[in-house]
Order: sequence, then structure tokens, then C-alpha cells
Amino acid sequence: MNSKPPTLEEWRHLYDVVSKIKALSPWQWMEETDIFGVKNPETGEIGFVSTMGKMGEHYAIAVYRGNEGLYGFWELHDTSYYSSPEKILEVPQIQVSFENRKSLQKKDLETIKQLGIKFKGVNAWPMFRSFKPGKAPWYLESEEVRFLTCVLEQTLDVASRFKQNEDILMPGDDDDYLIREAQKQPNGTLKWKDAVVKITPPEPISIPIPMDYQSLAALKGLPQNQMTLELDFFLLAVPVKEKEERPYYPYLMLMVDEKSGLILDSEMLVPEVDIETMWGLIPVTFVYMLLNLKLVPSTVCVRNPLLFDLLEPLSEDLE
Repeated sequence: MNSKPPTLEEWRHLYDVVSKIKALSPWQWMEETDIFGVKNPETGEIGFVSTMGKMGEHYAIAVYRGNEGLYGFWELHDTSYYSSPEKILEVPQIQVSFENRKSLQKKDLETIKQLGIKFKGVNAWPMFRSFKPGKAPWYLESEEVRFLTCVLEQTLDVASRFKQNEDILMPGDDDDYLIREAQKQPNGTLKWKDAVVKITPPEPISIPIPMDYQSLAALKGLPQNQMTLELDFFLLAVPVKEKEERPYYPYLMLMVDEKSGLILDSEMLVPEVDIETMWGLIPVTFVYMLLNLKLVPSTVCVRNPLLFDLLEPLSEDLE
């Protein structure tokens, strides 16, 4: 995806429609689970729209990107958000929220000043952020600004109709969603229409898993220890920024002796390329950790399903 920064005119269009969203305040009658989709006229990607603020706490419109974003949203909703709030950072989305002035960064305020617009009061200042797995929430790129503008324009339409008839967001089975699609007219304008689309779960992620077979062979040559290890892998919600790059979140892999509770080793992994590439490094990192300790445990306990899937093949190699 092109990381071109938005033009001032693109920002102007976005702020114009955001002001209309704030005036409409669809969170007064919409729940965050009242989901509909908007098809990106440039790329064909569907963004799934969730309106937040019914409880009067966090006023925002989130656009969950693609099947991955939609099913990530439902997974968060169906489990306890408070048990792992960092999971929201792993769901691809664009979000506009209405904040107090002090919540905005210098770059946000500079854009507002360049546009010559003013906001006053509590929960009145729009803040735009992009969420990508493994990365810190960040400023929008040009493509994201244009797509969010389209989405919010269609939100004005759908939210107003939903207020009169809630059935428009229940077009069929649970997997069926109302999707707003655009057709380009001869004069270059877009004509939007409703469609009903069945959205299936995303395809399983293909994770490349490199392995250091020389180190694995050395580990297999060690005697097995009747020790039970606990292994966990989690995001550290402290972003790391290098030069002009988008900040990322490091992940910590922690190895603990179940019996004593003693931390035996830990390793930091970072999503330098993408989060899937980082996940693929977990098995070889685990091998290095065990080899460093000269330890082949009898049992390894994990609570993370992803860890289980990544490490299960190693259990056969180390038996």
C-alpha cells in the first residue's frame, strides 16, 4: 500500500463529513454491534462500520478492514475485552474518535490549524488513527483518508435510515451484511446502492516458519529433563519508534519453571516486516532458548492457541 501522506484538500473533505457525523450523533441510537459495510470504490476492499458512544464514554466510528477486521471485532466482542485489551491493537481498522483537545498530538493540531477550522468543548475534537497488527496507532495515509471519507458519507445515509427502520441491518442470516457499493457514472460521479453480501471467515493465515536444523539437532541430542515449563507470548504496550518509521509494539516470549515460578529465559520479538513473519520466528526462538539452557523439558504448558499451533510440531521432534 502506498504510504503517501494526505493532501490538505483530502483532509478538508474528511473534516467536512466528520462535522456532519458529529452533528448527527448516530451513537444516540446505534450500538457498536449494528454493523454494516462500505466497499472501497478504489480497491474493492470492504470496511465494516461500528458506531461507538451509546454509553456516553467513547464517541467514535471504527472501520474494521476486510474479513480479518470484521471477525477480529466479533472475537473481541464475544470474549472479555478487559481480559486482554491489547487485542484491539491487532485488529486492522481506521478510527475517528471525538476527544478533548489535550488528547490530540501536535501533528493533529497543525492540520486543523492549516485548514482554518475550530473546535470547542469536551469530546469535540476529531482524532484519526490507523490500527495495523503489530504497529502502534498512527496517523492516516492518503488512501486511508479517502476511504474513511467515503465510509463516513455512507454512515450518514445508513445511520439515518437505521433510525427509522432497524431491520435494514438484518438483511438475512448472521453472515449476511448490508454493504454500500458504488457504481461509477458516465460523468465520473459515484452512485451508491445497497447490496447484501455473505461474509465468510478469513482464510487461515499462512505463516512461514524458518528453522535452524543444526541447533534443533543439537537440542535433540540432549537428555530429557522431567521438568514442566510454562511458555507465554504477549504484546508489550510500549511502542518503539525508529527514525521516521511507524512505531511498532515489541512482543515478549517468557519461559517459566512451573514448579518454582522462576523465570528461566525471555526473548523480545519485533514485527519488523509484519506480524505473521514475527510469529513464524517463535519456534526457532524457542529452540534457541532451550539450547541456551541445555534443557529438554518433559512438558510445555501454553495458554495461547497460536503458541500451541506453532510449537506442536516441535513436540514430535523433541520426544
